[in-house]
Amino acid sequence: MIDAHEASNSIGMELIDCIELPVLVVDRELTLVSFNPAAAKLLSLTGSDRGIQLRSVAMLCRVKNLEDLCEHVIASGSSHRVEIGDGAGSWFSLNIGCNKANQKVSGAVLALTNVTAFRESLERAIEEREYTKAVINTIADALVIVDADLGIQAANQAFYTLFQTSRERAQGAAFYQVGSGDWDTTKLRSLIDGSSASNDHLGSLECDHDAAGGRRSLLLNARRLNRSGQAGQLTLITIQDITERKSALVALRESEEELRILHRVGATLASELDLKKLVQAVTDAGRELSQAEFGAFFYNETDEAGEKYLLYALSGAPEEAFKNFPKPRNTEVFAPTFRGERTVRVADIRQDPRYGKNDPHHGIPAGHLPVRSYLAVPVISRSGDVIGGLLFGHSRVGVFTERAERLVEGVAQQAAVAIDNARLFEASQKQRTRAEESEKRFRAIVATTPECVKLVAADGTLMHMNSVGLSMVQADSSEEVIGKCVYDLIAPEHRERYREFNEQICGGERGSSEFDIVGLKGRRRHMETHAAPLPTTDGFCVQLAVTLDITERKAAEEVRRRLAAIVESSDDAIVGKDLNGIVTSWNPGAERMFGYSSNDMIGRPITTIIPPELEEDEQRILETIRRGERVLHFETARLTKSGERIDVSLTISPIKDDTGRVVGAAKTARDITQQKKTEQALRTTERLVSVGRMAATVAHEINNPLEAVANLVYLAKGSTALNDVQVFLNAIEEELNRVSQITKQTLGFYRESVAPGAMKVGEMLNPLITMLGKRARNNGIEIRPEIRRDPEIYAIAGEIRQLIANLLNNSIDAVDSGGRIRIRIDANGLTGQHPTGVRITIADSGRGIPPFARSKLFEPFFTTKKDVGTGLGLWVCTNIVKRHHGSIRVKSSAAPGRSWTVFSVFLPSGQESVNKVLSREV
Repeated sequence: MIDAHEASNSIGMELIDCIELPVLVVDRELTLVSFNPAAAKLLSLTGSDRGIQLRSVAMLCRVKNLEDLCEHVIASGSSHRVEIGDGAGSWFSLNIGCNKANQKVSGAVLALTNVTAFRESLERAIEEREYTKAVINTIADALVIVDADLGIQAANQAFYTLFQTSRERAQGAAFYQVGSGDWDTTKLRSLIDGSSASNDHLGSLECDHDAAGGRRSLLLNARRLNRSGQAGQLTLITIQDITERKSALVALRESEEELRILHRVGATLASELDLKKLVQAVTDAGRELSQAEFGAFFYNETDEAGEKYLLYALSGAPEEAFKNFPKPRNTEVFAPTFRGERTVRVADIRQDPRYGKNDPHHGIPAGHLPVRSYLAVPVISRSGDVIGGLLFGHSRVGVFTERAERLVEGVAQQAAVAIDNARLFEASQKQRTRAEESEKRFRAIVATTPECVKLVAADGTLMHMNSVGLSMVQADSSEEVIGKCVYDLIAPEHRERYREFNEQICGGERGSSEFDIVGLKGRRRHMETHAAPLPTTDGFCVQLAVTLDITERKAAEEVRRRLAAIVESSDDAIVGKDLNGIVTSWNPGAERMFGYSSNDMIGRPITTIIPPELEEDEQRILETIRRGERVLHFETARLTKSGERIDVSLTISPIKDDTGRVVGAAKTARDITQQKKTEQALRTTERLVSVGRMAATVAHEINNPLEAVANLVYLAKGSTALNDVQVFLNAIEEELNRVSQITKQTLGFYRESVAPGAMKVGEMLNPLITMLGKRARNNGIEIRPEIRRDPEIYAIAGEIRQLIANLLNNSIDAVDSGGRIRIRIDANGLTGQHPTGVRITIADSGRGIPPFARSKLFEPFFTTKKDVGTGLGLWVCTNIVKRHHGSIRVKSSAAPGRSWTVFSVFLPSGQESVNKVLSREV
């Protein structure tokens, strides 16, 4: 008889040796009993390692609490699985199961599965596992030898056990009588007949038979036994109980379907990083694997009041089926899931003692999907945090099996890893987005910064430069400078110093420097840079610098230094003041002119040096400055520290800040006291010349009537007729009246008023023409006056009369016989209905003024009349016009046959402020 136990162990070990998976067997003391070649290769084991303790195996010592796990498996009869790495990048699934012999646990079996390539190895591992189970389940085959009449000649213990018989009862009995006797005799005889067999194997027969333990599926294999020297036909029939094998085939088909689903889920989890899609795929897969009618994934979220779970994904039911119901709470049914304690599988939840104990529904709410079978698996992340729970339901009782529980737990583990990865990916994406946005903002800031921003490596390579910097170095594109040596752009005399500066910054220090650059097109600029070290990912530093082009600033500083030197050395007083008239600067020229030191005046009001009666002028000046206007050549008086009154000419300009706002005034004062005295002397001289010229004219005019009087007196003396004498006396009276008239006009012309007053220029025109007309007529010159509009102005009449007389005399001197002089008086400009002043135009057809002389006409002592003129007439005219705040212009042509000259004088209407200045100056 064959020893079934020994045969089983022997065949099992031979089969395990053929398996490619590393397998180790330990006894109850965790001593290594045996291992297959795959385990020897993976774990570097040799035959001498049998008998060593399990913890001595190098790679297995990486498993935490391995001995405790093995002892637990041996004690409980359960199995356990953990993952282990070999330290070289490969990972294995270590499956620990019981090693049973004769239904007794003799130790543990450890199988290592390479899960590095999970998709490829999983199916192979399952097939090998199922195959090994099938082999182990068929080790104790029933063997029987029959003769040609199916009489039993011999059998093994497995046969007797299978058919609940003994050797004595079976020996010689017909095979078809064993067991329940329901054999198909025809098929049995056909099997052993073997007429169609081509060799010793006669064939196989599968049948169902009532045997020990119930109805069993049996597989009979018949082989002819050829025994030399023995008569009769003997057949060896191997009877295999294939009930488990057939069940295994069904399970295999189910496993294949499971693998297909797991493969699909695995592919989804491996490729999907969108959390919502990922969880939906997991929920769908769990429902399919568990054969649930519907399922849901609830995200574990805790609120301030306690606990709150958010519906995240549904499968097998529309969202409307859940949206009107509250989320699961931490009741006795749900708590184990959402606390991550364990899986809950209930055949009929309504019969569970934990069900229906909570308000307000005391069970499933009305209208909710019908749930009888219930399966809930916690989803726990690698960190140990509970992510949520997969909940599945079915309207029938007892739907969820242990297999379904195991599959859903596997899906939950994969889901936890995938969700962790998705969250990490989402967090990294957000971080990347923030980094990209930060980089975009930084680049936008750099691009819009009005200064040059650049990155320079420690060896001088220019790594980055914004558009402002490219413009500074005259580069048309970044390709011209990026990646090239920045030292080539530094002026030769500054290059070495800049190299040392760059090395200092790249060494981790901050700093500033000034240097010159020479652009790609040769332009030289002066730069100021502020730099700091910027760490890079490779552990080094580069120079991050903001560089300003300070060429203009340096030039401006130089200009300011020069201006300061000019101000310091100027003989004129140069004074700064704010808009309140407080002195802010006071140069040495001001100290010499007014006698006050800068310490005396800075911080004091400028009215310190202004005569009291002129302080209103300062307010008008400040108003002008506040409007941003200048005051040019304003002649006035000021007081020195000693109390002396001096005449000054002021030029005042507004001082503006960087925004263009007026913040103060700069005043230049020139002492014109001596100049005023000289001008007064020159005017007196010119007046005397005019008086002399007029005296000759008056003498000429009076001489004619006096000659007539002398002749009439002579005639009257010689006449005896009283009537004739009366006629002569009347004629003498007329001539004397004429002399009186000439005398009155002369006296009126030279009788001046020292104060300005209201006057009209046209009213003095005819007396002037009468007085000067004789000379013009004697020279054959026509004077044609024209008064269009004669507005009233405020002026000193004597000065205006002298102005017109000087211009008329010049025209008479310049015009040849037969020439013409035109005088026009007209209003100049209108503001509303009021003229702004009067325009006096004197044009003649004289010889004209040569171009070289026009620029000198108004200079004192310049004349084109040679021995006749003094050179003071036009100089006096221009001073009169300036004092009246008017203007004088001249145009002339000296072309032969087309010569002419025009003088144009504008006098303002003379507002009250102007009158005060005029009256003060006169």
